[in-house]
Order: sequence, then structure tokens, then C-alpha cells
Amino acid sequence: MSKPCLALKLNVINYGQIAILLDRRETKMGIDVLIVDDNAGMLKTMSRLIEPYGLSYMSFESGWNALYYLRGLPSWEMPKAYFIDMKTANDVEHASKAELESPLEIYLRVKAKGADKYFIFLTGHLSPHDDEVIGETEARVLLKGDETAPEKIHEILRAIAADKTRNS
Repeated sequence: MSKPCLALKLNVINYGQIAILLDRRETKMGIDVLIVDDNAGMLKTMSRLIEPYGLSYMSFESGWNALYYLRGLPSWEMPKAYFIDMKTANDVEHASKAELESPLEIYLRVKAKGADKYFIFLTGHLSPHDDEVIGETEARVLLKGDETAPEKIHEILRAIAADKTRNS
């Protein structure tokens, strides 16, 4: 008699030229932190801030790719925190409309699923585009160059780590 086969559901995310396969068994409870920034240095900095807390995270250079990832998640698998660059296109003048609108779309999707408690927009400086996004949301905004930014990020990461410990 043969044993029943366990079917795996794999999600494929196109991330630049790389396809990422996510084994849903590995992410059953979802990741803790989602980072979106078109600056690879910022992604690296954020990962260094997150790692000491033992939190899982996923990062994207493209807001559109992050949005694609979130579309496949049920509410119980949504990340606990979000650090989203308000402008996820290196070349704003030549970026697609979908990429330019993706940070706001991410926020709206996260809010609709009730997962916006720790949602933070990041920006290097407040532009007219940023002001528009702020006007349409209730999300907090953190200036990347603000000297208090690292402590504010640590404060959020500590809260998520504490929540994770309580819920374990």
C-alpha cells in the first residue's frame, strides 16, 4: 500500500531576473517584515537591523514585485511590519505608472487586510509625490536621513519580536 503524497504549494515570484520559489510550508505563519526599496544599500542596512531580533524578512527592490507577492497571501500570512520606500523607481521619469503607484497600492492592500499596525513609509526627502501619498493614507513616514530613524526602526522591531514571543 502506498503512502499518501503531500502536495506542496509553491509560489513563484519574479524578482528581477531571478524567480524565487517560496515553499508555503516554510512561510506558514508568514514573514515578520517586508522591505521595499530600490536602493540595494538600504535593503542591506535594513536586513542588518532586523537580523539581531531573529525576525524573518523579505526584501524587494521593486514595489510592483512586492505587491505581486502580497496578492497571493491570505490575511493570516501577511507580514507583521512594512518598511516601504515611497518612490521605488530609480528613474522616476521613465518608471512605469504601476511601479510609481506600487507603494500606495501596497499600503491599501495591507490596510484592507488589517495588517497596517507597523506600516512605515521611508523616504529620503518629502516630495510632492510623497505629500500625495501621505494625504491618501494614515501611514507613518520616516525620513531616511533623520538621526532618530534607526531608533524608531529598532522600536518597531522590538515590538514585533515581543509580539512574536508572546504568540509562540
